[in-house]
Amino acid sequence: DELDGVMNYPLREAILDLLEQKRSAEAIAKEMMKLRENYPLDFYLNSLNNIGTHDTKRVLTALGGNVTKVKRAFELLFMFPGVPCIYYGDEAGLPGETDPDNRRFYPWGREDHALLEHVRSLTAKRQAEPVLTKGELTLLAGEGFFGV
Repeated sequence: DELDGVMNYPLREAILDLLEQKRSAEAIAKEMMKLRENYPLDFYLNSLNNIGTHDTKRVLTALGGNVTKVKRAFELLFMFPGVPCIYYGDEAGLPGETDPDNRRFYPWGREDHALLEHVRSLTAKRQAEPVLTKGELTLLAGEGFFGV
């Protein structure tokens, strides 16, 4: 009868804008809380959160090749309620502009192993810490800081 969730593109845009300082942390926090307030809880918790998809630039490219920012993007992705969805290759540092460039082959043997290991550790933390899957969302935002 209805969708159980959606691809959460607003979260992607918020994470990228926060890391690129395109919008204030306060504005992003308000937008994220608005999503929470406007979606039924089950719908919200089943949304597929992403920082990259077949419809977007690769996260590494979108963040100007800055691997540290990519790591922060993955950290935020794994902290938000919903289902973290990783587009193949983003965890390995695969670059790519918009379609069709974002559909390159997986970089077998050329992965960014530090990034890959970071994403693995986030996956393990999310599985080990119930607060990351069942906790309440609280956002702290001010000039120069953002916390989940």
